[in-house]
Amino acid sequence: MSPQVVSVADVTELGPGPQVGQRFNGNLGLNVCGRFLEPPAPVAPVGGATVDGAGRFTLAPATEAEAGHAATVGEVAAAAGVDLATGAVTLPPSTRPGQVDLGSRGAPVEVAGRTLRSGDRCGEDRATVQLWVYTRDAVDTGRNVRLVVTDPERTPVVEDGMAFVIAFSAESSLPTLPPSVLAG
Repeated sequence: MSPQVVSVADVTELGPGPQVGQRFNGNLGLNVCGRFLEPPAPVAPVGGATVDGAGRFTLAPATEAEAGHAATVGEVAAAAGVDLATGAVTLPPSTRPGQVDLGSRGAPVEVAGRTLRSGDRCGEDRATVQLWVYTRDAVDTGRNVRLVVTDPERTPVVEDGMAFVIAFSAESSLPTLPPSVLAG
């Protein structure tokens, strides 16, 4: 089933996000040209966001400024050393594997510390930076997966149990859950 392309505003309508004193847990994956990378290592907490290095994150806002729709995928990504923006994702230097076969002729390409941009290629296909958004229901059923392309870093984490995949992939790719969801 193809994902529904949505805006950040569409995602905000799905829920209020974590409030001060609440803790939301979820999963984050990185996918390059259809291949999941190892979960990024924690760098430092950003806002109320932390990652565990196993593909899971926690949002626990301590102030009103970190709560609600201010609790974003951008904060979660930054806590893992990933810089996410419209049309670009910069992977941390610690990315493993450090090289990935992007389907191009020749040797694997270095991705550790690299910025991947929409318009670059996965093999013969042009690729885009995408954010695959799974609500709790989408995690459980595989239905209603959403795809954000514009301002993905501003996408709020609106409910506990969500999963996100920061992807650099061909536009025709179908989203899959992060491996950390499947590992339990």
